[in-house]
Amino acid sequence: MTGFGEAWNRKFSEALEAVCGLEIVDEVMKGVECTADGTSEDVTIWTDAAMRRLERLSGVEKAREVLTRCACIHPKEGLGEIIQIWKDTGSIDRVLEALQKRFEDFLRHGIKLTEDEMEFFTSRDMGLAGRREGSTIFATKIPKSGFLREYISEQDPLKRRALYCHCPRIRDAVAQGAKISPLYCYCSAGFYKALWEDILGMPVEVEVLESILDGGDVCRMAVHLPAEDAE
Repeated sequence: MTGFGEAWNRKFSEALEAVCGLEIVDEVMKGVECTADGTSEDVTIWTDAAMRRLERLSGVEKAREVLTRCACIHPKEGLGEIIQIWKDTGSIDRVLEALQKRFEDFLRHGIKLTEDEMEFFTSRDMGLAGRREGSTIFATKIPKSGFLREYISEQDPLKRRALYCHCPRIRDAVAQGAKISPLYCYCSAGFYKALWEDILGMPVEVEVLESILDGGDVCRMAVHLPAEDAE
């Protein structure tokens, strides 16, 4: 198993204990040893079964909370400028402008995309910022950065979805045409939850609206901000 897989399994186990209690951990993690030296198909089968055990034993709300705690997150120390904009202005729109600029700088200077390539992603509300409607931010994840150009040119829908996801175990599953419960995508929601909670210094709720595990072409989230702070 890759270092990512080991780290994710560890986060998953710790989140299970924190949210649901120690008594549920062994049941949900049953058979996890197969992911250590098994095939990618073994990992896919175990992951789907673990998601279904989790939802059955804990209920959907707690299951989602567990998965949001498993996310890869934006380093808080890299958000200092953004957090300061929020503290100075109290404006969500100013924060969104700064996040969008950071995202476009990353595409232009980090990935070195052309303007046309950048337009492909920015016109679809992909990236950190998203689009605000009242107290909700609608954000669409960008494809994994190492595959951006390949994603643009790929025409096969299945291959394109496999290129899209940041998570290697999901990329493998999609490439196999295999199924994993869409509950897993609340791990992706956890990225946006942590991002906005670090910026605002208060809890937010994140809802998965569309995901490649649920038959969608992208993963799209709704970040529900505290209404009084959303102007």
